[in-house]
Amino acid sequence: MSDIHLNDIRRSPEKAHWKVVEELDGDGYSVSGVWVVERPDGTSRFHLDFQRLDDMRTLPIEQSYGCAVRESPQVSCYFSRQARSWPQELADFEKNLKMWRQD
Repeated sequence: MSDIHLNDIRRSPEKAHWKVVEELDGDGYSVSGVWVVERPDGTSRFHLDFQRLDDMRTLPIEQSYGCAVRESPQVSCYFSRQARSWPQELADFEKNLKMWRQD
């Protein structure tokens, strides 16, 4: 994942009036790190898990290959190595996130 991916993923919830309120360590196995996301008033909390397992060790969040909402794993995003597919992947993630959290 590049800094562009990480910044875009951080801005995605912010566009829908959520914010990243906490950044947690992963599980030491398949999750590199976790962002806790919620509304400014503290409601609608969810966890965004960043995945990256490489030869039996978990790599840092900056090297993750995708992320998924823990509470709804079908809301996920893959950080493609092909720059031309990233905008569509991000748009699909934002759409799925919005449909899932219509509150």
